[in-house]
Amino acid sequence: MADEEQRDVDMGENGDDEEDDSSSSEEEVEVAPADEKRIMNLEKQLEANPSVYDTHVQLIQVLRKCKLRERLRQARQRMHDLFPFNENQWMDWINDEMAAISSQDDIDRIKALFQLAVQDYVSVPIWESYLEFLKAVEPEVAGKTAAGAECFRQAAEAALTAAGVHLAEGHHIWQLYRSFEQELLDAAGGGDEKQAERLRAVWHRQLQLPQPAAAELLAEYEAWEASSGKVRAAGRNRGRAR
Repeated sequence: MADEEQRDVDMGENGDDEEDDSSSSEEEVEVAPADEKRIMNLEKQLEANPSVYDTHVQLIQVLRKCKLRERLRQARQRMHDLFPFNENQWMDWINDEMAAISSQDDIDRIKALFQLAVQDYVSVPIWESYLEFLKAVEPEVAGKTAAGAECFRQAAEAALTAAGVHLAEGHHIWQLYRSFEQELLDAAGGGDEKQAERLRAVWHRQLQLPQPAAAELLAEYEAWEASSGKVRAAGRNRGRAR
């Protein structure tokens, strides 16, 4: 039941309304007669036998080609109800949804889709894409509010738990986490000791793990410490001057 509720979130609570809205917008999309015939044939095949994996894949491919967004979303949902998606299938779905963002409802639906994807498939690129999406699109995160920072940190910690120890790719998640904390530190003028300690803690956690380029990472951290110390000293001097 919980999974069904999650799927309802992904598709939108007002499914009928969304279908009406999308059908009117999709009327403007011209579909070649051969493609429409192909779609109808594949849909009939799935009605007769919904458990044929390749038929789902073919239907999704032609709907994507024809840019029939709502029918494509529904086809993907029907397939995912029966089969787990691989990394490429998830990224195609997510990227198609992100290409059509026009409201906060779209943002919330994509967040729910990301959360479903990372439960379904352990993938560093999906986690990376999720964190980048939050930084760029989620208003609170992009605005670097306290609530946004907490939202991003929760997502980053979940990403680290799932994939942070991945030897070949886990460092990408750590880098995104550090980059976000660095942006918060820079926004504070570099003189926020609490924020500097928070960022330092992320550095230390990463340095404790096996790394494909451990020497380079250590050198980067030492350079950050040297630069950070100068910035904090300058900030203290400015405070004394006042």
